[in-house]
Amino acid sequence: MLSRSVLLVVLLLASIMSSYAIALAQGSSTTKGPRVETLTYVGVTTTDKGIKGVETGEFDAFMWEVLPDDLEKAGADVSKLRLIPALRFFDVLDINAYSDPNEMGVCGLATRPRDGVVVFNPFAIREIRFQLNNLINRKYISNELLKGGGEPAFTYVSISHPAWRYIKDVADMLGLREEGNELLALQKIREAMLNASMCAQKFGYSIASERDPSTGRDVWTLTRPGGSKEPIKIVLLIRIEDERRLIGDYLASQLERAGFLVERKYIERAQFRPLVRSAEPRNLDWHIYTHGDTMIRSIWIHEEVGWYSSEFASLPATGGLWEYTAEHAKALGDFVQEKLEAIARELYRGQVKDLEDYWNKVREGTYLGIYQSLRVFVIGIRNFYVVNPRVKDMVYSPVFGITIEWPWRTALTPDSKIRVALYASTGSLFLYEWNPISGVGGVYGSYIWYYVRDYAWLRHPSTLEPIPVRATWRVTQNDVNVPTTAVMYDPAKHSWVNVPEGTKASYVIDINFKLGNYHDGSPQTLLDILTNFAWYIEWAFKSGDDDIWYHPNIESDKYIAEDVAGIEIINSTAIRVYGNYGLFYSLDETATYYLDYLWPSWNPLLRLAFEYVVLYKGPVSGAKYGWLTGEGERTLDAMNPNHVGDVAEALRIIGRGGYTPPHLASTAKMLEEKGVRVQDLAKATETLAKFITEHKHMAVSNGPYYIDKYVPEQMYVELKAFRDPTYPFNPDYWLKAFEVSQIKVAGVIKAPTILVVGYSAEVEVPILKYVIFPDEGT
Repeated sequence: MLSRSVLLVVLLLASIMSSYAIALAQGSSTTKGPRVETLTYVGVTTTDKGIKGVETGEFDAFMWEVLPDDLEKAGADVSKLRLIPALRFFDVLDINAYSDPNEMGVCGLATRPRDGVVVFNPFAIREIRFQLNNLINRKYISNELLKGGGEPAFTYVSISHPAWRYIKDVADMLGLREEGNELLALQKIREAMLNASMCAQKFGYSIASERDPSTGRDVWTLTRPGGSKEPIKIVLLIRIEDERRLIGDYLASQLERAGFLVERKYIERAQFRPLVRSAEPRNLDWHIYTHGDTMIRSIWIHEEVGWYSSEFASLPATGGLWEYTAEHAKALGDFVQEKLEAIARELYRGQVKDLEDYWNKVREGTYLGIYQSLRVFVIGIRNFYVVNPRVKDMVYSPVFGITIEWPWRTALTPDSKIRVALYASTGSLFLYEWNPISGVGGVYGSYIWYYVRDYAWLRHPSTLEPIPVRATWRVTQNDVNVPTTAVMYDPAKHSWVNVPEGTKASYVIDINFKLGNYHDGSPQTLLDILTNFAWYIEWAFKSGDDDIWYHPNIESDKYIAEDVAGIEIINSTAIRVYGNYGLFYSLDETATYYLDYLWPSWNPLLRLAFEYVVLYKGPVSGAKYGWLTGEGERTLDAMNPNHVGDVAEALRIIGRGGYTPPHLASTAKMLEEKGVRVQDLAKATETLAKFITEHKHMAVSNGPYYIDKYVPEQMYVELKAFRDPTYPFNPDYWLKAFEVSQIKVAGVIKAPTILVVGYSAEVEVPILKYVIFPDEGT
C-alpha cells in the first residue's frame, strides 16, 4: 500500500501545481496595460554617459551595445550593473558596384550623371569585389581589433545562430577562410585590374600602377583618351560610433596595400540615409559603406538570400535610385544575379518542394550571394546591454538582448518608471521622418515604436517561433474552391469585388482579432483591418498614368494581391483568408505573412490623412508634402509638431466626406453589405484630430504605451501606460506567459510514522515555486 500512498501525494501535488499555473496565467488584476506607468527615452552624446548613467541610477538601461573595452574605458563598476549578453549585430560592407550598362561598363567604366565625367569603379568588377573576402582577416578583426568581441561571419547569420549548421560549409566551398588570404587577394586584384585595362583600351582608356608623388606609393591610375590622368580613388564611408571605425580603418589600410588611393570619410548615424540610401549611386560619391545591422530573428533564414537581391534589399539605394538589378547585370554579361534573384523570389514566395529543397535553395542562394559580393559580411558582434539591477522581471532574448519587443512589456521598477538612454552622438534621436512609407525614423524610432504599437503576432524571445498577440489563427493546408461570397480588393477597379467562380486556394487561414481602442480613444474595427489591407494593394499597383495612389517603395507589396485568393467575413472580429502563399514547413509562419498586411500598426485614418496632404498639399499651410526626402517642400513626419495642423485638418475633411478614397469607401460599403457595422467616421476623425493636436505628434497606434511628450531639442520622448479598459492584456499577462519555473518540495511538514496496508495516509509538504527566468528567485 506504500505505492498507493505515494501516488496520492503525487496526485495532490499535481492538482495544486495545475491550479497554481492556471491562476498565474489568468492573472487577477483588472488594470490593463504594462507594469509601469512611464517609459522615457533620453538621448546621450557619449557611450560613457550612457554606461555611467545606468550605474548611478540616472537611467535604467542603455540601448546601445557595449564591448568589455567600453566598460573599462568608462570606468564602470560592473558589480553595480546587470549585463545582458547579445549577439544580434553584424557588420557588413555595402558595395557600390555601378558601371555603365554597356560594353564600357564591362570594363568598370562609369559615367557620372552629375557631370558626365567617365571614371573607373574597381568594384564594378566582380572578381575585385569577391577578393575583399580574402583581403580582410576576419579572425584578426575578432581577436585583435575587437579583443574577442566578435565572431567571423561570411553570411547574414554567424556561428551562434541556430540555422548556422545549414550553411556553415558554403564559405569553404568558395575557398574562403576566417584568416583570409592576403597574398591571393593582392594577386587576383592585380590581375583583374590589368584585365580591366585591356578592356578599357578599346575605348581609349588605360589603367596602370604608377608612383603617386603625394603618398610615395604605387597607386592605380586611370588615363583618359585625351591623356589626362588621375589616381583611382576609393571613397570609404566609415561609421565612427562603434567598432566599425576600427574595421573601416583596417579595411582602408588593406585597400591601400592593394594599390588604391583611399579617402576615409568618417560619418555618423544621421548621415547614413542622405549619403547612402537616398543618394544617387551612379555619381560614385562612395564605394564602400561600413554597414551594421541585426541578425535575422527566425530559424527560417531565406531573408539571408534576400540580402543579396535588389528586389528584397537595397543594392545599394532606395526610392527608385539605381540598384544592381538582374537587368543591369545582364547588360554587363552577368547572368548570375538573375539566378540569385530567382532563388530569393522562390524562397520568399514559399515555392519549395520540401525541407530539403528549402535548405538547398538557401545554400545555393548564399553561395551565389558571396560569389557576387555586392555585400561582404565581416563579423558578428558579441556585446552587452547594461541594465540597472533595480529593473525586475525583464523578458529579454539570449541572442538579441533587450532590443526586442518584450522587455518593457514585462519589466517592473520600484517607482513604476523606466528611463532608457539612447546613444545619439549627433544630437538627434531619429535618422529620418516617421510615416508609413519612410518608416519610423531608424533604429531608435523602431525601439520606441515597439511599445507604441501592438502586433498581431510576435516571436518568442527564446525559440523565435511566432506566438499570438492581438490575433489568434488556425491554418489548414488543403486545395479548396474559394466560395463566391468571398471578396478581394481589385486595384484596377479600386474596389472590393466578389471572387469569381472556380477560384482555387491552397491555404485557409481563420483569424480572430483582439480589437480595442486606439490611443486617442476611437475604437478599432474590422473596417481598420480591411482598409489597411486595401491600402497596401492600392499603393503597390499603378493601374494607369492617372493613378494617384501609388508609390514605388510600396510596389514590392504587390504580391499580397496575388497571394490572397479571397476573404470571407465571419463576424465583427473574425475573417477567413484563402491564400496561395504558404510555408508548408511552418503553418504559423504562413499565418504571419497574411497578418502583417491585415493588422494596422498606424491608425488607418492617419494613413488616409497622410496621403491626403501628400496628394493635395497641406490644407492649412498650403505646403507640398512628400513621403520621402526630396518629394516635396516637406517630408511628412508624424513626429514634427509643425505638420500636425495640416494632418488634423485633413482628418476633419475625411470626417466631413470631403475625401473618401476608394480603399476606404469600398471597404465600408462591402462591410455594411456583409452586415458588419462600421464606425462613425466623423466622430473617429474628430477624436483623432483632437488627440494629435493636444500631444503635438501623430504617432498614434494601439500598443501598451502612448507617446505623451516629445522634446526633440532635448532628445527626450516620454511614453505613458495605456490603461484603456478595452486593451486586452493586464500587466502580468506576458510575464506569466514567459515565466520559466520549477516546483520544488522543500522537506516534509507532517507525515505518519507508520503506513498501514489498506489505509490511506496524508503527507503535508511545503511547495516552493522557483523562478528561473526572467529573474531567479522563489
